[in-house]
Amino acid sequence: KTMKKVIVLGATGSLGTYFVDYLADQGIEVIACGRKTEVKEYYQSRNIEYISIDMTKQGDFSKLPQKGVSAIVLISGAMPSRMEGYKPHTYLEVNALGTLNVLEYARKTGVEKFLFTQSHSDVAGHWNTGEIIKPNAPRILNLKGDHAVYIISKNI
Repeated sequence: KTMKKVIVLGATGSLGTYFVDYLADQGIEVIACGRKTEVKEYYQSRNIEYISIDMTKQGDFSKLPQKGVSAIVLISGAMPSRMEGYKPHTYLEVNALGTLNVLEYARKTGVEKFLFTQSHSDVAGHWNTGEIIKPNAPRILNLKGDHAVYIISKNI
C-alpha cells in the first residue's frame, strides 16, 4: 500500500521540525506547514514540501492539497512560553478557532486520521502527587493562574 501524504501543522517549531524530519526519514511523504517563512530553505534542502499557512485563516487551507491526505498532525498552537505579554484572545483564536479550521479542512477533504498533541498542562492535576504520570492518565486540569486560558483553549 502506498503511503499518502501527511500534513504536519506546527512544523516550524522545535518539536515539529524534529517530527517532520523523523517522518521523512521513514520514507513518509510529508507536507510541513507553519507561519514562519525562513524555514522554507531548510525543508527544500531535505526535499520536503513546505507550505506557509496561518491556521486562524480559513482561506489559507486552500493552499493545501484538497485530496490524497491520509493524516494531519496538529502540533501548532499559541503557548505561554512563546508569547510576549499576556494575550488571552490569541489562545482562543489560535488554539480553539485555528483547531476548528484544521478539523473543517480534514472533514471537507476526507482526511482519515487526525493526531493532536497534548500539553503537560493537561495532566497538571497529577503533579506533585508522588505518583508516576502514566501515558493514559486522565486529564486533570489546573485552571488557576496565568496559564488557565491557555489550558482551556487547548481542551475545548
